Amino acid sequence: MNTNGGTVKGQLEGDEKPMNEMKYWLQTKGSPSSRIEKAVFSVPKEITNYSFKDFSIRR
Repeated sequence: MNTNGGTVKGQLEGDEKPMNEMKYWLQTKGSPSSRIEKAVFSVPKEITNYSFKDFSIRR
């Protein structure tokens, strides 16, 4: 989600290896039109059941 402060906020859930790959991608590459200055991630929280079934972009 884009914020009013010009940042992006999101939530990931999944197995550790794919999540680490996604975090690396977010820190180093991002979407084609993005400019990444800094990526901050909160401490992961273990969950027993995933709540997301798919991915979508809301506009």
